[in-house]
Amino acid sequence: MRRVEELPAYSVAIRTLGVAGEAFQRELQSLTVQTLSPERVIVYVAEDFEGDLRKGSVCGEEYVYVQKGMVAQRALRYDEIETDYVLLLDDDVELAPDSAEKMLNAMIEKEADCVGADTYRHQEGTVWQKLYTLATNLDYPHCDRKWAFKIHRNGSFSYLWRTPHEEKVLPTQYVAGPCAMWRKDAIQRLRWEDEIWMDREAFAYMDDTVESYKLHVNGGKMFLHYDTGVKNLNAKTASSVYRSKSTRFYVRAKMGFCVWWRTIYEVEKSCSTAFPAVVAYTAKTLWSIFMSVFAVFFFLDISVPFHHIRGLVAGWRFVHSEEYRRVGRYILN
Repeated sequence: MRRVEELPAYSVAIRTLGVAGEAFQRELQSLTVQTLSPERVIVYVAEDFEGDLRKGSVCGEEYVYVQKGMVAQRALRYDEIETDYVLLLDDDVELAPDSAEKMLNAMIEKEADCVGADTYRHQEGTVWQKLYTLATNLDYPHCDRKWAFKIHRNGSFSYLWRTPHEEKVLPTQYVAGPCAMWRKDAIQRLRWEDEIWMDREAFAYMDDTVESYKLHVNGGKMFLHYDTGVKNLNAKTASSVYRSKSTRFYVRAKMGFCVWWRTIYEVEKSCSTAFPAVVAYTAKTLWSIFMSVFAVFFFLDISVPFHHIRGLVAGWRFVHSEEYRRVGRYILN
């Protein structure tokens, strides 16, 4: 492990809607005590935010107003940043003092394009939490130590069943959006601007899957770090509004289908192996429809199956629309 003075410089890029409040302040404060200080801290604010985040600056952060959207606020060229490494953050995470140092060390050691933090800790969930994710999205733990996360043909993911005790940095096919260290040139060559179609809905469901898996399928090197000390504070975001409405079942079904089509179907089609992926997703869809009927009794809302099926149909129509045909290729090479 390299000493701090041997590590290259990095910058921090934070996307925010401006509503995270205390969580955002805690995040900025955690950046001031890093054992390896960032060269610059730039906050990319949604352009329609009417407040003034500049009051009470914590770490000399700079503010740049950009197009609103979970993807749009990350699909940038980052021309303001001159360092080769960029720590991408949401506005509701708190870093341990050595978080950036550990992630940058892993970047150098693994010659990585991206190192993500284990912010959601799926493997540490309760039995009931794991059963819930299995029932609702067919996500499950695996024992394959070659991968921290694997993305499967039906669009679900699996995760290492427990936190590794020895090797803390493992290859992965997915990293969560709240905290990840990236090579700036990797971000630029992935053309995240092609994924702004996800911002059509009120909440860009699974945007981190589309962004990070794009690195994996295009030959990049991506890892998950299990020991960064990063905490997800779960501040108020657009997702809180999304989760409070019954139409969330429509958004979830539509975006789930579109993301599967974008990340799995198009990749498998390019390899002439699309049929198994279609079979896998069809089985998952039948299961999800069954679960939407069961959800009527759980949520006491008879409209759940209607919203779910309507979302699947809307997703099919969108990926066959003229708007989607204008979206750039997911496989870039």
